[in-house]
Amino acid sequence: MEGKSVTTSRMPECVNFIESGSVQFNIKVSALIAAAAELQEDFDLGFALEMARRFDLDPDKKFKNLSFGMKTMLTTIITLANNAKVILLDEPTLGFDAIMRDQFNNLLLESYHAHPRLLIVSTHLIDEIAKVTERLIIIEKGKILIEAGIEEIDEKAYTLSGPVSAVEPLLGGLNCIGATTMGSVMAAHIYGERIDPPAGVAVDRISLQDFFINIVGGHSK
Repeated sequence: MEGKSVTTSRMPECVNFIESGSVQFNIKVSALIAAAAELQEDFDLGFALEMARRFDLDPDKKFKNLSFGMKTMLTTIITLANNAKVILLDEPTLGFDAIMRDQFNNLLLESYHAHPRLLIVSTHLIDEIAKVTERLIIIEKGKILIEAGIEEIDEKAYTLSGPVSAVEPLLGGLNCIGATTMGSVMAAHIYGERIDPPAGVAVDRISLQDFFINIVGGHSK
């Protein structure tokens, strides 16, 4: 990052990394936010306090007494409020229910609008994070399998479904990342050039989650 190496033990000043399950000093929520503001010169105290209020974080409750999800939310708010040029978030929504995950995604958007910078989120919940993401990088065993914009993937990833006898002949010149056959019917997942299929073969959108499963699963075979 900016010509400097990045590891979990050595982070450039422009990068702030928060991993899942990070712990804080066991003091009140309000004290933790105040301490962060004291220690970080560019800390956006107003943003942190507003987000803590919006997510119903009890200012008088000690960190140890928060639920796992609320601990993660508080740590994320403190991280986003420090205005580093790059924020790395590792599985930040573990322990969140569907409502909290949606709130978290809104938090990311509000943070970005308040202070535009690079936000990198590591997650397996691709469909949900895609709502607020510009680019998707799929990594397996340290190797990048796909790096592309969400719109590009949405355009190039699709499913051909219909009789096996009609779908199978179409796959020769296509990048088929996975297929499922049930009796005489086949669903083939494609990433690449779109075609105009013959009658009897349907073209459907593939979810990003299914796209991920087929890319990784196909690569592992």
